[in-house]
Amino acid sequence: KIDVKWGINTRVTDILRDEKLLPMYRRAGLIHVSLGTEAAAQLKLDRFNKETTIAQNKKAIQLLRDAGIVAEAQFIVGLENETAETLEETYRMAMDWQPDMANWAMYTPWPFSDLFQELGDKVEVFDFEKYNFVTPIMKPDAMERGELLDRTMNNYRRFYMRKAFLEWPWIRDRTRRKYMMGCLKAFAKSGFQRTFY
Repeated sequence: KIDVKWGINTRVTDILRDEKLLPMYRRAGLIHVSLGTEAAAQLKLDRFNKETTIAQNKKAIQLLRDAGIVAEAQFIVGLENETAETLEETYRMAMDWQPDMANWAMYTPWPFSDLFQELGDKVEVFDFEKYNFVTPIMKPDAMERGELLDRTMNNYRRFYMRKAFLEWPWIRDRTRRKYMMGCLKAFAKSGFQRTFY
């Protein structure tokens, strides 16, 4: 018997729609769902229209966890209106929603797109090899790119230290526990080494 585990990226609304099907998805091998959720700075911009509320984001994460599926919350950071306060608020969201994993991806407008042109001098990095969703590409109005990266890495460190010591080792489901502990090395490497800037 081959036991295939798989994961997907999807939207919060898809999880809410398929609430009753989630246990079946888990039996079919779905182990990890990455959800696009709004961060604090996103909620203040019209550019992002995901049509979900904070309560819906939290509910979708809980539904996944109840079904035995690893829930990952994806936050976009580094927009022009990002501040130390919005980054901290995003961390508090992650702690409140309690996803198994969280990812703070740098906002990266694709070269030659209309948005890239529209942002103009806010874009400071033109080495496309660094367009990796980790390196800050834009300079927010209220902080330097170095500070943005440091604060984002601090969110990773705080979030994953708690998970690694207080939650993941104690997961009863062996498959989920093994999966989560297997992710720990990559998170530790990226969270403690400032190698992206």
